[in-house]
Amino acid sequence: MAKNTIIMIGDGMGWEMARAAAIAKEIEAGATGTTLADFYTEGKGTGLSFQNLSGYGLVTTYGTTIAGNNGTFNVSNTARNDANQTINTPTGTAPVREGFEFDPTFNPGTTPNGGAKVSEGAVGNLVGYDPVQGGINPWTPGNNPEYIKYSYPDSANTATTLYTGVKSYNGAIGVDIFENPVESILTQATQQGKSTGLVSSVPIDHATPGAAAANVNNRNKFDEFGVIDTILQQELGIYKPTVLLGGGHPLSNVNNPLPAEVEPPSDHLYISEETYAELKNNPTDNIYGYTFLERGPDAAEVLAETASQLDPEKGDRLLGVYGARGQDGNLPVSSANGDYSTTGLGMFTVFASQGQNPDTVRPLLPGETDESFIAREINENPTLDDLTKAALTVLEKDKDGFWLMVEAGDVDWSAHDDNIDNMIGTMLDFDKSVQSVMNWIEANGGWEENLLVVTADHDHYLTLNQDFPELLRNQGGEALTDIDTVEGSGHYWGSSETTKYGWGTHTNRPVPVYYQGAGSEVLDGLVSQGYEAYGYDIPGIDGLGDQTHIYQTMFAAVTEEAEKELVFGTSDSDTLIATVDIDGVQDTIFTGAGNDEIDFAFNSDARRNRVNSGSGDDLIYVSRRDRAFGTEGNDEFDATDSQGENRMSGGAGSDIFYLGADDRALGGDGDDKFYVQDGGNNLLSGGDGADQFWILTGDLPGTANTVLDFETGTDVLGIGGQGAGFDFTDLTLSGNNIAVGNTIIAILIGINTTSLTAADFAFV
Repeated sequence: MAKNTIIMIGDGMGWEMARAAAIAKEIEAGATGTTLADFYTEGKGTGLSFQNLSGYGLVTTYGTTIAGNNGTFNVSNTARNDANQTINTPTGTAPVREGFEFDPTFNPGTTPNGGAKVSEGAVGNLVGYDPVQGGINPWTPGNNPEYIKYSYPDSANTATTLYTGVKSYNGAIGVDIFENPVESILTQATQQGKSTGLVSSVPIDHATPGAAAANVNNRNKFDEFGVIDTILQQELGIYKPTVLLGGGHPLSNVNNPLPAEVEPPSDHLYISEETYAELKNNPTDNIYGYTFLERGPDAAEVLAETASQLDPEKGDRLLGVYGARGQDGNLPVSSANGDYSTTGLGMFTVFASQGQNPDTVRPLLPGETDESFIAREINENPTLDDLTKAALTVLEKDKDGFWLMVEAGDVDWSAHDDNIDNMIGTMLDFDKSVQSVMNWIEANGGWEENLLVVTADHDHYLTLNQDFPELLRNQGGEALTDIDTVEGSGHYWGSSETTKYGWGTHTNRPVPVYYQGAGSEVLDGLVSQGYEAYGYDIPGIDGLGDQTHIYQTMFAAVTEEAEKELVFGTSDSDTLIATVDIDGVQDTIFTGAGNDEIDFAFNSDARRNRVNSGSGDDLIYVSRRDRAFGTEGNDEFDATDSQGENRMSGGAGSDIFYLGADDRALGGDGDDKFYVQDGGNNLLSGGDGADQFWILTGDLPGTANTVLDFETGTDVLGIGGQGAGFDFTDLTLSGNNIAVGNTIIAILIGINTTSLTAADFAFV
């Protein structure tokens, strides 16, 4: 399956949002069409990078709905009693509603929040989706234009489903309807030894990144230093993604205009003052174990250089917090024509004022102009594309692979504001990031080793009129945002064809998913299928998938379930070579009797296999994180070409071990021989018998090897490859250490090496 799994989420990127951006990009490239029909009116579409991916479909996004104490169903209710619950109620502590049992009946409701009433006979805890009322796809309207407004999901709800496969309520961050924590794909990737990353154009503890690395009952529990029931403290202190990059900087959410002669005030909504101080004052030695970066001069260059120096194989982690002043915690917005003309302006003022009073005043410092403000914000903040490339630079160094989520959260914020200019701009910024990921995939194992999924968490209610392309070409996105009529702007938000600002939030309409790569066939096979929810089998919808299926696809890729093979040898002498006879990825092999040979080294991505060699004199070439067990016979274990972290056990017989780096070897019974090479950092245990530990065989090891059970008078320490005349007097013995010059070559646990004599060594 996939070595690397990447999901890219355009927050709020419904089908119509993607079409608007595709048309804008095509016009910029020279397309001359004037109507929607000149571009596309159905299906996957063309124009954006992710529309070139081979796979395409639509998935439902609905969540749960639960009746409150007032008898009215609400998509934000949990299964716990809400009588006295506030944002400060600790997760999972309120009592479960008396008599509550999950009912899988679909209950779409009658209002945006739910609205169905128990007193009127309403039942059911899944919102569901009716393609007759809502439309089987976004380009085929249903028979009720109001239907998709009912019981719409939020980003916390849908992100939880995407990462865990569990349906939950609006506001849920990695918890189910009972507020119980649910294991995310990020955690499952970590358990597989993979690195992980979260990247967003909005605050790092907002709903979409937060649901992957936190379990709290309210999406607004952003941060409180020392309080674990908050998103950021769990991200940094518990789940610890290898890379965490995004918005939320204290300077990015300030009031305007500023009073004269003052520095911009800080707003610690997304990162508390104490957390920020800990990171800022200790950028490379903080309690969270991250290398910390923040907005500042030449931010993109600093980020790229720092990322190039970090290595997850050494435990390095990268945290970057950015955000443009005055922009609600987000990265600078480039706008439809890429001139950043809306950077620094509030992102929730067009719809709120019905276009009459949009924000036009930036939080300028004394002496600053709009032009210098924009230039500074661009310089002091990376783009989403910069963040994505930096994440890949770090994560690609993990030989086990990685899971990465990249979110364009500001697409959603632009759509909430009914701001077509910002919406197109943020979509195009997202598309640049997708193209960078696709380029990276092509250069790093191709689609055979990588899975890319591009999707939305939920939809917005945007409709483009037939003449939208012509109006966009002639007037531009900024003008179409400023024009308050449907006729003049060529689009409208909501169900009314005559009201431009008719809706400023999500819908329950299915969203597109674009995908390609290793394991993508899993998603193909789940179209029209159902899923399991709280012990019930939920039926699918013909022609549609569900967000739970995206999770199932990622789970299969990350855990490599399809790669796990059970292989049995014969009583004869078997030869099993990775890429020829086996794939060498998470295989379990019982070789049986005979003198067998198992070679994982021919597959550079071989890893996490388990071999029981049976009787006979067997030869096993390990790769990475393999477990190999000998039994009877004189076995040979060779890690020379391995990538480390293997565990080899000889069992009975006189066995031979050739060590690479970072391996563990146990001799067991018999007279065993261990040959370390220049990698070092191996852990050796001879077990019973007269064992030979060849602690130097040529070049000095990069890191000392450790011998756990050297027994003087029985075992021997071997030194070779140092030239004629090299003998006991050339060694430095001190404490538990044996050194050559200034290099410690071996550590003997429980042995004071000054007590050793030449008789304990063999020199060749």
